[in-house]
Amino acid sequence: MIATAETCEDKQGTSTIEFVESSTKVALEHLPRRMVGILPPKTTFEVEGKKYHWKGYTDLIDESNNKLVAQYTAIELESSDNKTGNLVISEGEEKIFDLAVFSTVVQQHRSDARTRAVIPRVTTFC
Repeated sequence: MIATAETCEDKQGTSTIEFVESSTKVALEHLPRRMVGILPPKTTFEVEGKKYHWKGYTDLIDESNNKLVAQYTAIELESSDNKTGNLVISEGEEKIFDLAVFSTVVQQHRSDARTRAVIPRVTTFC
């Protein structure tokens, strides 16, 4: 096992990735889609003093210089519910490779969970 990811019970909209060998923990702050359909969701995190954010589910940006450091493209498979995709990381950004991979998986899981979410009907009895 390389890492685990858990949803934080005490802080809604936050997930924590913990790398097993180093015991390093990184908090992912998930901001929901804003102004429906206009601004994509955003997930932010900080590692070694550098701040990054996922713009939507595809582009990982280094906030210090607004540079694209990784890009994920999902490929849906017709034969199953599983998804696969391509994650391309910019040269020189290999130090965040594991974090880019795991944050992509967490985001994909959150997106899938929202898609499957069932909103209960409220019935009022008089």
